[in-house]
Amino acid sequence: MRSFLEIESEVLLRFYRWAQRDAEREVRAGYPLVRRIESSTTKLFLNYMAGFSVEDQLHIVLTLLKRVHEVAVELSGEVLTD
Repeated sequence: MRSFLEIESEVLLRFYRWAQRDAEREVRAGYPLVRRIESSTTKLFLNYMAGFSVEDQLHIVLTLLKRVHEVAVELSGEVLTD
């Protein structure tokens, strides 16, 4: 029987991997879900990101994602910064 910590680690890693795939999908699709949010902050974000190539946007978004999922990043053997 697996311990609670093993199960928790697996959930954290699965959630992180899902978040990576979803973030990549959102960037490559031009932020369709983000665009549905009506706020000045969203507009600022979209205008800022428009100044970068898609590959650079992916790098930015995936790096920010790592900050939110620090424990999963550590569990996966990745590092927070490249």
